[in-house]
Amino acid sequence: MRFRPALSRLRRTAVLALAVVAGVGVTAPRGWAQGRAGADPVPAGASATRAALTASLAAAERRGDRATAAVVRRRLTEGDLGPGDRLSVTLALDTIARYEFVVRDSQRVDVPPLGSLSLRGVLRSELQPAFVRFYERYYRNPDVRVQSLIRVGFLGAVQKPGYYAVPPDAPVTEAFTANAGGPSGNADLGRIEVRRATQRLYDRKGYERVARDGLTFDEAGLRSGDEIRVAERRQRNTVQVVQTVVFAITALTSLVFLIRTAYDN
Repeated sequence: MRFRPALSRLRRTAVLALAVVAGVGVTAPRGWAQGRAGADPVPAGASATRAALTASLAAAERRGDRATAAVVRRRLTEGDLGPGDRLSVTLALDTIARYEFVVRDSQRVDVPPLGSLSLRGVLRSELQPAFVRFYERYYRNPDVRVQSLIRVGFLGAVQKPGYYAVPPDAPVTEAFTANAGGPSGNADLGRIEVRRATQRLYDRKGYERVARDGLTFDEAGLRSGDEIRVAERRQRNTVQVVQTVVFAITALTSLVFLIRTAYDN
């Protein structure tokens, strides 16, 4: 009878060992931090005028909101257009011509054969007047229409992965579905994130809030070059599963043999 405590401990050890062995090869999803990091929301809207932004800046300074004040001040100084942004321009003279321009790192766009136009300090609401002034240097009474687009990536487990030019005032999730077709069948929606180069702007929970609130790209603080990445579901290799089961059975058999030997002695 003196062997019963030892037998009980051996049984508990066997159960614990089996649980550990059965978990070999299983990788649990990593925890995701809450909230966002690094994205600057646009406090006064994508197409805000300079007067509206100036008023927004004054209001932010009055209430001591330094973060919002910094974002608005940067927009007023640097403008809304950044490297990689696309501009769709329609110019009507004797005929109608359509052009696609790309904003360079210097915040300039090449307008062949006329030259280049600096967009530093230009808001989206000021784009059309800026192009009108530029074309008026060469043509009389040009009729100009300008639409700005940002180029973002929908990558990973999505229906049509790639980079797409989307309006900055389009809701993120609607553009995701309209352009990339949304997540694919093997998507792991628990592992979706928004990245800017090596920086993670939104984790899964942050992206869920973007989707729930219907935020636009501008409202979410996204810009050209940012990527929405959806991971694939982890799939266990069949051979690894069989090996794990065989190893678990072998380990359990060995433990049972040891228990019986101890009890018989």
